[in-house]
Amino acid sequence: MKNDGLDAVSGLSDAELLAAQPKDLTPEQKTRRKSLKQRERVRRHREKQKLENREEFLAKDAAKAREYRARNKEKVAARDRARNKRRSANQTEAQRVAKREKDRAYREKNREKNKEKNRERRRAYKAKNRERISKQGAEYRARLKTEDPAGFAEKQRAADHKSYYKNQEKVCERKRKAYAENPERGREYRRRYEEKYPEKRAEADRRASLKKRGLTEEMYDEMLAVQGGVCAICGKSNKPATKRLAVAHNHETDRTRGLLCDRCNVGIGHAKENLEVLEEAIAYLEENEDGNFVQKILALNPIPIKDEKISKDRGRAMKKKYGIDVATYEKILAAQECKCAICGISKNDAGVLAIDHDHPSGAVRGLLCGRCNCLLGAVYDDCDILKKMIDYLQEYKEAA
Repeated sequence: MKNDGLDAVSGLSDAELLAAQPKDLTPEQKTRRKSLKQRERVRRHREKQKLENREEFLAKDAAKAREYRARNKEKVAARDRARNKRRSANQTEAQRVAKREKDRAYREKNREKNKEKNRERRRAYKAKNRERISKQGAEYRARLKTEDPAGFAEKQRAADHKSYYKNQEKVCERKRKAYAENPERGREYRRRYEEKYPEKRAEADRRASLKKRGLTEEMYDEMLAVQGGVCAICGKSNKPATKRLAVAHNHETDRTRGLLCDRCNVGIGHAKENLEVLEEAIAYLEENEDGNFVQKILALNPIPIKDEKISKDRGRAMKKKYGIDVATYEKILAAQECKCAICGISKNDAGVLAIDHDHPSGAVRGLLCGRCNCLLGAVYDDCDILKKMIDYLQEYKEAA
């Protein structure tokens, strides 16, 4: 039997009281001795029950303990506080830290062990007290919003983010369903959001574009620093200068190649990254530097090819803008065999061949498909940029 303490009168321990003869004890000691014997009998009986049917005994014992705690909540709480205070007073700081860690580990283990049970209990509690919880939450939010608006906004934002990332799949599924049921409302919400936060939308688009190319902001900044902040082909920045350089990539292998200004990036795209097209474009520009292309065609006097797609309005616009009539256009079309002067694509495949002219002098140089015409416009008819494009593509082609 445990030695639970000393007798207040004689200073005898519990074991000494049990071992002493009754005739040698005072009435108070006899009463205490009787109580100790009763406790010992109960303890032995419990031990016997525990050995005979352990699970049933433990279940009954736990039920009794819960029932007692439910009846005497305040008393049990006061007793636990006093016991913890008493224990804490006799402990060193290291023992207190060890105790806190042990308690924390126990709570974590218990929480993990009873996760489903705790979740069901919380759900049942919320379902039972839904109105009270909603009212308390509304009162708390109203008070916090009045006392500390900035702190309330920050807490609300943090709670929204936490809830979103915790239930991301459910939230996305709910949004997709709502958008499918009412797409007009979703588009209107997105439009208002983009008008209210244009910089956030631009930042999100930029991150998505970089992620698509397998880059991060840090990697982009490093590439930009290596290139000196300018285009890898023409050596110039975008206009306006605040506009970021585009990430160029190989459309076949999807491999990132470098950072280009919009014009060089668009130019390479129109050339379909084809070195032969770029070389033909250089030859085309050098061949028509003198501006006598129309005179050469008229001197050949080819048989015109009728183009049914040219209306009267287009013929008048052609005469006014380029200084040639429909007959001259049809002769040029015949001289080029209804093909683009650079890439050689036929008129039927291209849809229509546009009139290409030298912008400073206005002299007509030939008929081009839409891609080749846009290519020359993107590089400002500059052969040097076209040559740099060829070098740029060859460099990455060899590296691959």
